Amino acid sequence: MKMQILKIAIGLLIIFNICSCYNTPVKKEEDAIAKESTTEISYARQKAYLDSASEYMLFSEEIEKRLSEYDHSITVLKEKIKMKPIGIRVKYQNQLNDFDQKNAALEVNMEEYKGGDKTKWELFKKDFNKEMDELGKSITAMTENLAQKN
Repeated sequence: MKMQILKIAIGLLIIFNICSCYNTPVKKEEDAIAKESTTEISYARQKAYLDSASEYMLFSEEIEKRLSEYDHSITVLKEKIKMKPIGIRVKYQNQLNDFDQKNAALEVNMEEYKGGDKTKWELFKKDFNKEMDELGKSITAMTENLAQKN
C-alpha cells in the first residue's frame, strides 16, 4: 500500500513538473508581446474613433454654417421677390419653397447620421457635399437671375 501511494505521488510530481514547464520564459515573453500588441491595437482604435469624432464635429460645424447662410439667402430672396410682378413672384416662390425643403432635409440628414466605418463616412460626406453644392448653385443662380431682371 505504501508503494502504491509512493508511485501515485511520484506520478503526480512528474505531471506537475511537465505542466509547469508549459509556461517557459519564451512563452511568457510571447504572452507579454501579445498583450502589448492588443493594447496598441486598442489605443489605435480609440485614436481612430476620436479622430473620426473630431472630423465629424468639424464637418458638422461647417455644414451648420453653410445651411445657415443658405437659409439667410433664401430669406433675402423671398423679400426681393415681394417687389416683383405676380407671375414672377409665383414662379420664384415655388423655387424658394423647394430650396427651403432641401435645406431642411439636409439639416435632418446631418442630424440623423449615425456614423459608421471610414468608407461609409467618406461616402456620406461626398453625397452630402454634392447636395449642398447643388443647393448653393441653385440659390446663386436665382440671385443672379433676379439681379439681371432689375
